[in-house]
Amino acid sequence: MEGKSYADLLRTVKAKVNPSEIGVELSEVRQTKKGELLLKVQNGPDKAETLKREITEKLPSTVAAKVVTNKVLHMKGLVEVTTLEEVVDVIAREISVSADTFKVRSLRPAFGNKQNPAFGNKQNVTVIMPAAAAGKLIRMQKIKIGWMRCRIEDREEDKKCYRCWEHGHFKAECKGPNRERLCMKCAGEGHKANECQNSPYCIHCKGEGRQSESFKCPTVTKIRGHVLR
Repeated sequence: MEGKSYADLLRTVKAKVNPSEIGVELSEVRQTKKGELLLKVQNGPDKAETLKREITEKLPSTVAAKVVTNKVLHMKGLVEVTTLEEVVDVIAREISVSADTFKVRSLRPAFGNKQNPAFGNKQNVTVIMPAAAAGKLIRMQKIKIGWMRCRIEDREEDKKCYRCWEHGHFKAECKGPNRERLCMKCAGEGHKANECQNSPYCIHCKGEGRQSESFKCPTVTKIRGHVLR
């Protein structure tokens, strides 16, 4: 909406569009640095297109809407003193994009550090960016950050249902049991995870001592490993 504030834009869209009525689940609603309204769709790119059509039809001459599909990439093998700022600068320079068009986060120790001391104190990092820019990085396969050439991996979408907690579909498609009111720690009823005094229990592997979605769960680990190319 040219000449209008973000609050005006949000108010206008809310008055005409109800995402839940068209099967769209939103995980985030916020203002961008350009003052645009960003609606992050949780249940896939098809639903994002559905929401775009709804906005365009209900507000044909008022609001311009577009769909931007992000991809999640992992960069592996950075030296331990690498900073997020350094990663951002290298990516922006190597593929000629503005630093404010993508996010770099979750700079963390690599999995092999403790298991194999000879591996060194390497780091991994997660990058979230529009699909077109991500494609440039994927084709490079490796990128030099500091002293090291780091491997780039494309992470496919891990569909997760927040109704039944299973993977492979979203809430709008769910035909499983409704676990929305259960405790994420013990899978029990009547309380939330931050209040839970029970032992953890995983509904995926039926394992005690770990809660659902734990990286210690072999079922979840297998699913998440499968979506990494």
